[in-house]
Amino acid sequence: MFERLENILSQLQALVEGFDASGLDRARSLELYESLCRGERLMHAAKALAGQHLADSNAWYDTDHRSPAHFMAATAGTTISHQCHMLEVADLLPKLPETDRAFRSGALTEDKVIDLASAAALDPESEEGLLALAEAASLEEFRAGCARVRHAASSEAERHQRAHRRRYLRHWINIDGEFRLSASFTPEAGAQIMAAIEPYRQKVADRSSRKGRKGRAPAGAVLADALLEMARHDRTAGDGSNPGPRAMIHVRMDYQAMMRGYTVPGEICEVPGVGPISVAEANGMLGDALVSAVVMDGTDIRNVIRMGRVIPARMEAALLERDQCCVVPGCGQRHGLEKDHVVPIHEGGPTTLYNLCRLCGWHHYLKTHIGYGLRRRLGHWLWDGPWAEQCTLEELQQDFSAAAR
Repeated sequence: MFERLENILSQLQALVEGFDASGLDRARSLELYESLCRGERLMHAAKALAGQHLADSNAWYDTDHRSPAHFMAATAGTTISHQCHMLEVADLLPKLPETDRAFRSGALTEDKVIDLASAAALDPESEEGLLALAEAASLEEFRAGCARVRHAASSEAERHQRAHRRRYLRHWINIDGEFRLSASFTPEAGAQIMAAIEPYRQKVADRSSRKGRKGRAPAGAVLADALLEMARHDRTAGDGSNPGPRAMIHVRMDYQAMMRGYTVPGEICEVPGVGPISVAEANGMLGDALVSAVVMDGTDIRNVIRMGRVIPARMEAALLERDQCCVVPGCGQRHGLEKDHVVPIHEGGPTTLYNLCRLCGWHHYLKTHIGYGLRRRLGHWLWDGPWAEQCTLEELQQDFSAAAR
C-alpha cells in the first residue's frame, strides 16, 4: 500500500509543480477543476479511514499528543473539533454502507459526510434521501435537511438538554490583537439573539449602502457592527427610557404541527437561518421579542400569526416589587431574575400579574424544559417536581384573590 501511495503522491507532486492550465479552453477548465475536487474528496476519505486505524491501534501513543484528534489536527492543520467529527464519522460508516460507498468514491465532502452520518445514524431510513440531497443541494441546504432529520429523530427534551449542556460563550485576543468571540446556544436562544441584532443590522446595512458599491461592507462586517451598536445602545439606554428597535423572530411551521403541539417526521417548525425548534419553543419564546409565525398547509400559507410577551410597564413595576427574589421556596436568588408565565402562553396563560412570577435562570430552565411547576396556596408559592399535577389558572386567580382580601 505504501509503495502505491508514494507513487501516486510523487506523480501528484510532479503535476502540481508543473501545473499550467493556461492552454485549456473553457469546457476543459471546468472539467479540470471538477476532477481536482474529486481527487481532494478521495484523499479526505482515505485520510478519515487512516485516522480511524490510527485511533484504534493507539498509534498516537507514540507521539506527544493527548488524543488521536489532537495529533490529527496538528498534522492536518485543522481544528480538533473537526477531527473529532471525522473520527465519529469513521465509526458510523460501517453501519451506513451507502454513505461509506459514496464517501470512498469521492462523491461526498468532509462537511457533508459529517452531517449525513450524524443524521442517518439516528434515522437509517433517511440515508437514501440524504444522499440524493447531498448530490443536488448546496452545503447550506443540505445541512438544513440533515438538521430536520436529527430534529425529528430525537425527543424535544433530549435535544434541548444536549444543546443547553453545550452552551458557552468564550472570548480571547488572537495573535494579531483582535478580539474574538465563539458561542453556542440552544436554537430558540440563537433565534432571539439574531432577532435582537436584526434591527441594528438593517440600520448598519442602510448606512453602508449609502456609501456606494466601493464603500459597502461585507455581510459579516455588517453583523459585527450591528452587534457593537446593540451593545452600545444597551449601555447608554439600559433604563428603558429610550428603547431601541423591536426584535422580530420569524418562525415557519406546519399547520398540523401547530394544532397538535409538536412535529412528526416530515413536518417543519423552524427559524430560517437558525434551524428546527419545537412548537412549544416557538410558542414559548421569552423576552420582549415579537414572534411572527407563518403557518404552512402543504405549500400554501394558511395564516400569519403575531405573538408577543410584552409586559406593560405598570404591571412589570408591580411584579418587581412583589417578587424581589426567585419565588421558588428556599432559593433567595436576587440577581439576573427572569420573568415567567406560570401557565405558559401556548397553554392559554394570560399576561396578568397572578400568572407572572420571577425565577432565577436555573429554576426557570427546570420549569420550562424539565417539567417542574409552581402552585399557590394560602398566599405562598409551592415548587412541584415534574411528576406533580400542574397548577391551573383558576387556582392561581382564586389564591391571589383570597390573599388580596
